[in-house]
Amino acid sequence: MPKRLFMLFCIALVLQLTGCWSRREPKTLALISSALYDLNEEGIYSTTIEIINPEAQGSPQDSGDGKSPTLTVSGEGKSLPEALRKTAESLERNLFAGQTLARFYTERYAKKDIVKDQDYFLRDFLTDEKPLVIILRGDDPQLLYTATLGLSNTVGNYIDNLHRTQDNFISTAVFIDTLMFLKDYHREGKQPVAGVAQLIEDDTQSSGNESKGGEDSGKATMESTGREGSGKEDKKYKVKYEGLAAFKDERLVGYLDAVETRAYKILTNTIGNSVVSLTDGDHVTALHIDKSKASLSACAADKGKKKAKLDVKIKMDISVMQADENLDVTDFENLKALEDRFNKQIRDEVLRAIKKAQTEFKSDIFGFGNAMHADRPGEWKKFRANWDESFSDADINIRIQSSINRSGLIKKTIKNRA
Repeated sequence: MPKRLFMLFCIALVLQLTGCWSRREPKTLALISSALYDLNEEGIYSTTIEIINPEAQGSPQDSGDGKSPTLTVSGEGKSLPEALRKTAESLERNLFAGQTLARFYTERYAKKDIVKDQDYFLRDFLTDEKPLVIILRGDDPQLLYTATLGLSNTVGNYIDNLHRTQDNFISTAVFIDTLMFLKDYHREGKQPVAGVAQLIEDDTQSSGNESKGGEDSGKATMESTGREGSGKEDKKYKVKYEGLAAFKDERLVGYLDAVETRAYKILTNTIGNSVVSLTDGDHVTALHIDKSKASLSACAADKGKKKAKLDVKIKMDISVMQADENLDVTDFENLKALEDRFNKQIRDEVLRAIKKAQTEFKSDIFGFGNAMHADRPGEWKKFRANWDESFSDADINIRIQSSINRSGLIKKTIKNRA
């Protein structure tokens, strides 16, 4: 009897197990690699999505089978979901955005409001918060899907590969995913930022790995990307991923250039391997940032007044990558002078970035307000309601301390080894 009861119990457990209710066969899905979003003056959304063509993946590009690695599909609508649905009207597969790597937004879209439409991405169970948020500069965003992509076969993979290989290697750009962007949007005392891409003319010899998008006809269209030029005066373009897009609340308010972006990454402790070149006429010495730690704080400059004071402390370990031919790195005084020059240059760059955020953006993209909120909650209550205005008028104090720990494997420069 106990054995029968045990078997019945096991059978009852098995009956409780169900299959995947939302199972979809991969062959019925159109995998989105990247997406471009635009919004015109009439409030009409335009979307262009890049779809991976699985039949062409892994096949030689010069096989002559006519298959391209991607398809681009466009559509318009009064809302973002409607525009995305319009893109699928001419597709024989269901759109699947679970593997989307990058979301591009045009400047005119970002200057209006890109936050409210994030509600759709977080609400729909087929989308997620992992794609990178990128502002695409320029008057002709559709050229994105005609650009040369180096060794990658889709725009989405190109940006994702940059993120994986360059984020910790090059300090002149930021890679911000949707979740990070929305966290900064909701965080008190910190405004969000996004990555920046720009299309520039490619004067180099093409390797044959190019994608070609289609013209936006205003209706849902589908085009296969080819390997010829874009058709616009036979010019070829490449993606330049550099700089930072600054936001105030939900709107784009301006950009930081490459040097200012490096300062931003220093201030937010996201700097990776970075090279700083110190120039003196024709003489150049290249220094490598091995380690960097920035401490931000903010407080009331005067008791009883709502004027803020920003305090920045930065400690860096650096090493000599390439020495000026006249520099003797075995001399302690020379290294000390080099550290002083480095400190001054970094201080000027950091001050320049903060001043730009204060005067042009009037937006605390660095998180000084968040630091005050954490360290001085009592004072934060006085500044909380109008922090960006207080940040714009705040006094700045910057202190930088660096130490050269390594000068390389050789003592003297090549020209002075005799």
